[in-house]
Amino acid sequence: MSARRDGHWSPSSAHRRVRDGVAEIFGVEPHALMGRSRRKPLVGYRHVAFWVVHQCFPALTFPMVGTLFGGRDHSTVIYGCQNVDYRRERDASFRELTDAIRDGFGVRSAPVEFDQAIRARIEALCSRVQDLKAVRAAEEDPPIVASRAVLPRNDFSQDDSDARLRRKASDALGDALARERMVCR
Repeated sequence: MSARRDGHWSPSSAHRRVRDGVAEIFGVEPHALMGRSRRKPLVGYRHVAFWVVHQCFPALTFPMVGTLFGGRDHSTVIYGCQNVDYRRERDASFRELTDAIRDGFGVRSAPVEFDQAIRARIEALCSRVQDLKAVRAAEEDPPIVASRAVLPRNDFSQDDSDARLRRKASDALGDALARERMVCR
């Protein structure tokens, strides 16, 4: 761990290499893990990166890991690590993937370069996870999509005039049926 002259901690090159290596594994730019995007896949990759850095460098506190990822709050890092632990308990393929990533960097050790065998294992696991996602998506029913947007009551657009016309036609039909019932009696 390194400290600047003003007493604040700054990440070492080994910390940055692990963070950037996780980004490379998932096929995103390293700055994306440090950015503010809340897109679901990116948040998942960021959480895995939190977890891997925490596993590889146990001496780092959660605020330090947050600093490594663009100044994130320590509670965000804790939440991300807990999410990864939760998924690892329930999903064997995810556990295998995160173990391979962690082992590739060498848990609690300085070397952060992958050898070819570990890289091939990670790529195989990633493609298997993608295949499982595709199968799950194919098995699910297609989502129900609304045919038109819900508009506020005070918006007098074409959709509202159509609704008024349908309501008038329905009322007229109801009146005609009521009159016919009265005539039949």
